[in-house]
Amino acid sequence: MKILLRVFGGLFVLVVAVVVAGAAVVLSIDPNEYRERLSAEAKAATGRDLIIKGDLRVGISLVPTIVANDVSFSNAAWGSRPDMASIKKLEVALEIIPLLSGNIRISRVVLVEPDILLEISTDGRPNWDFSSASAVSSVAPGGPAGLSRSTSEAESGSPTIPTIISLAIDKARFRFNDMKSKEDLTLILDKVRVGDVATGNKLKIEIAGGYNGTPFQLQGNVDSVDRMMADVNDFGIDLEAAALAATVKIKGIVAKPMSAPRLGLDFSLVGKDMSATLDAAKALAPGLKDIAIPSIGSFDIAGKATGSASAPAIENLLFALGSTDAFKLTGTGKGANNTYSIDKFMAEIYGSDLAGSLSAILGGKVPEIKATLTSHKLDLADIEKLMKGAKAETPSSPASSAPASAPATAPKAVSKDANDGRVFPADPLPLDGLKAVNATVTFKGDRFVAKGTTIDAIEVTANLSNGKLILDPFAAMVSEGKVSGKITVDASGATPTIENNVMVDKLNLGKLLKERDITDVLTGKASAKINTKGTGASVRALMASLNGDTEVVMEEGRIANGYVEILAADLAKLNRGGDAKINCFVSRFELKQGIATSKALLFDTEKMTIAGGGMIDLGAERLELGLEPQPKDSSLISLAVPLQVTGTFSSPRVAPTTASVLKGIAGMAVTGLTPFGIVAALTRQGSGEQNPCLSALKVPQSAASATKGQAKGETKSAPAAQPAPSNNQLESLRGLFGGKK
Repeated sequence: MKILLRVFGGLFVLVVAVVVAGAAVVLSIDPNEYRERLSAEAKAATGRDLIIKGDLRVGISLVPTIVANDVSFSNAAWGSRPDMASIKKLEVALEIIPLLSGNIRISRVVLVEPDILLEISTDGRPNWDFSSASAVSSVAPGGPAGLSRSTSEAESGSPTIPTIISLAIDKARFRFNDMKSKEDLTLILDKVRVGDVATGNKLKIEIAGGYNGTPFQLQGNVDSVDRMMADVNDFGIDLEAAALAATVKIKGIVAKPMSAPRLGLDFSLVGKDMSATLDAAKALAPGLKDIAIPSIGSFDIAGKATGSASAPAIENLLFALGSTDAFKLTGTGKGANNTYSIDKFMAEIYGSDLAGSLSAILGGKVPEIKATLTSHKLDLADIEKLMKGAKAETPSSPASSAPASAPATAPKAVSKDANDGRVFPADPLPLDGLKAVNATVTFKGDRFVAKGTTIDAIEVTANLSNGKLILDPFAAMVSEGKVSGKITVDASGATPTIENNVMVDKLNLGKLLKERDITDVLTGKASAKINTKGTGASVRALMASLNGDTEVVMEEGRIANGYVEILAADLAKLNRGGDAKINCFVSRFELKQGIATSKALLFDTEKMTIAGGGMIDLGAERLELGLEPQPKDSSLISLAVPLQVTGTFSSPRVAPTTASVLKGIAGMAVTGLTPFGIVAALTRQGSGEQNPCLSALKVPQSAASATKGQAKGETKSAPAAQPAPSNNQLESLRGLFGGKK
């Protein structure tokens, strides 16, 4: 033991003697004499000028310290300013003992007012590219030493990474300027302190600065550099950052930080005002500047990051957004391997609500979305109010609703002028977004309110795949009637195709018209079938290519007498005031390449009947319809005036029918019946029939043909009679006009 103590003691005395001797030699030399040598070495290595204007000092100890003042390093010749970097003060303290084992351990680095510029020229050259100086370095003074360093590094495989124990930076400025892309980024570090925590093996971190004008702060601690370099399984992190009116906290461990990092970090993101945070983010992301952000209050997001650093996973995600009556959103979530899900979320927007779950797979060509949504009430007025920043306690009054509806008509006028007076716009349909995502969404809602229209008991499944959207099935109750069917929007090809197969059963037409503030002069229930298919890149093109058929049937109702004046002015004057009973209304059109041909057009009241037919050209937006009003009292027939409806959708014309037009109307087939045949049958039966439409529409075709022949001055044999209708009046009408489905 004594021998060992003597040996170590002798070695210690030897080391001290060497250090003291070396210090004596170094102290006898003025470091400023080496300015030119340092500049020459830098010139040889980089081709740039390194200038030390201030003092160059060396402090001798087991941790020698080098201090340089007013240091600058020149920029590339094409640079935007003379210097690439300048530092008011640079201080570096290097530990001697670790050098004996080949380790570089820097105990302290101090930078005062560093100003560093990284930039790229218009032809793509970075100012940190010193490759042009490589030839010079081989012949520069001290070249062999420089060459031996490069050879040594090449032989060793990689240079030794120095360990910095303490770092202090004051008033730093870092700028990146891309002259080609015009990207300009600035990082300001007012204060940086990274160093040992006296009470443990930790590095204390304190940073304050700004990025592109947005201030930020970071504080906390992490495990020591030694533990990180040792690649431990439990490298600790405890950090808190403040920026963009929000606070981020990260706490946990990282396993194998140097070789294969795996995360185990709890995180949280908290802010008092989400709109303020998003507004602050606009300074960093100019693409957000046009987004209007309502004031919704605070937000609180927390979870745990796990998995590898290259493919992190999120567990135990909890979020709560909004803290006002205007908006609240809560839920849970998780994600891993490009698959993320939000479970049991609940959103409240004033009096509206939306709940459910959704998932997204982001690893494919396009995102794959699945969602299951439910709602007790969803009112578009609540969403509009939120986006406009309106207060919940400020209800809209009838007086204020009129101006709100004005903008809705303004775009129509603009679109109309832009399309040369046409009603159907030629603007391309905005369907490109259908190709950006694949999705399956199911929605069940108790009530949906839009522009005064209430839709109840909604059930819909939407499938979107490769640009093709299918709503099947969908069903809802609208104004006491059921609407159901299937809608397909296929934008997968060059030209979109839209197909509708919709059924409407016993919709309260009067209630719907009143809810939409259109009119309150009509009551009654209507049913309809719409089966259409069209192809086109705009609404105009779609309408011009439409094929299929439409059918509308209305049962008993009532209509104000004054509104019949449109069709039979003289006759209506006899019944001015009050309302008239509607026995039925039937309309059926067949569509071929945008031409809608009437197959049935009948409107019957207790006092009169209006039958008609004709054609509507959806492509040219042209009308050619004839209407024949007839009183059921034969003594009033002379007061009824046949009408023709012509012109365009934007400028329709209604005028008395000429004799030639009357012959045309008489020749129009209405599912085997002429308007005159129907009117004649209704007139013969009078108003005592429970529903004269049914009896008239089941008149044998022989009678209809005879009437048609009389109108044309010819006679035809009678075809077979129509099948008798069922007891249900509405189903009978459907059978006569569209056949059994």
